[in-house]
Amino acid sequence: MIKRRISSITLLLALFSQFAIADVVIIVSPASGISSISQKQAKRIFLGKMKKVNGKALVAIDQNEGSASRDAFYKTVVKKSESQLKSYWSTRIFSGKGTPPKSVKNDDEVKSWVSANADAIGYTDSSKVDASVVVVYTNK
Repeated sequence: MIKRRISSITLLLALFSQFAIADVVIIVSPASGISSISQKQAKRIFLGKMKKVNGKALVAIDQNEGSASRDAFYKTVVKKSESQLKSYWSTRIFSGKGTPPKSVKNDDEVKSWVSANADAIGYTDSSKVDASVVVVYTNK
């Protein structure tokens, strides 16, 4: 009886954890002129290895640690855990090869920042997208 109950709880947690991962999209301002980017380009932009897309300079806007969108973005697009990301940036900073992207509090702040800056690129939960931004990548 107890084993069956534990198995049921484990199965329910596994199912709910699939829904807990946000459907994150990458966004830019309509004024940027960029209509799409690849997963590889997105990864390189947010790891500070790429600064331009189609000749257009972009500034990455990140979200604070602990944000559901940040966790989903780095897990699905960049393919790095939080600890791997910290290690990566520590090495880049120490070697003088770069600094992490500017970080804002949440999805709403990313959307606000990106819509107001033609050179900004960020990520947000897909439910936050409206006409003020353009989706350039969806991880499907």
